Amino acid sequence: MSINIKFPIDAARLKDRAVLTPIIKYVIPTFIIATSVLAGVYVTMLFLSFNENEPGITTTCDIQLSFRIDCLPGLVAIYGDCMDAGCCWDESDKFCYHTLPSVHTYQAVKHENYW
Repeated sequence: MSINIKFPIDAARLKDRAVLTPIIKYVIPTFIIATSVLAGVYVTMLFLSFNENEPGITTTCDIQLSFRIDCLPGLVAIYGDCMDAGCCWDESDKFCYHTLPSVHTYQAVKHENYW
């Protein structure tokens, strides 16, 4: 008495061929890795550009000397006071100046002796 067992060899080979195609082996993993890297870069940039004062506004202290505006006019500025005011500090000039764009605003008031 012999037992005749049939294995689905052709079905297994077809499945292996479908799973091991170059598209499945290379393109899809590359796409997943690229998408993950781009998402990571986006989240990192979003985190680094976060500003506590104004969400959505990114400021800079990289301003030419001729465009710097005194942040604490009339006061002798020190580093701590400058940082507390949310301004930029230039260590070489000991100068406290506004960021660009500035989170501070000024309002002109009409003075009867001048206008």
